Amino acid sequence: MKTGTIKSFNHKKGIGFIISDSDNSEIFFRKCELNAFITGNEKVCYDESMNSLGKIAINIKVNEDCVPEKKTINIQSELKKTNCTKVIR
Repeated sequence: MKTGTIKSFNHKKGIGFIISDSDNSEIFFRKCELNAFITGNEKVCYDESMNSLGKIAINIKVNEDCVPEKKTINIQSELKKTNCTKVIR
């Protein structure tokens, strides 16, 4: 999924634009693709698709609903790398 910020959203028309974090491009979206109520300027994650008008955002989620991939680490090997002997809790 890509990330961005809601630039504008017209509640009456049900359309808006997202500014992409990767390249600052504007991506069109429709309210039916949103999973939450928005007021504007929210951070979101989304998928991109193409239609006859160009790039559109689909499956839009407000950032709290975006779950990044979890990285599993081996704490013992990480401690050895840093010469630590204890884990502070």
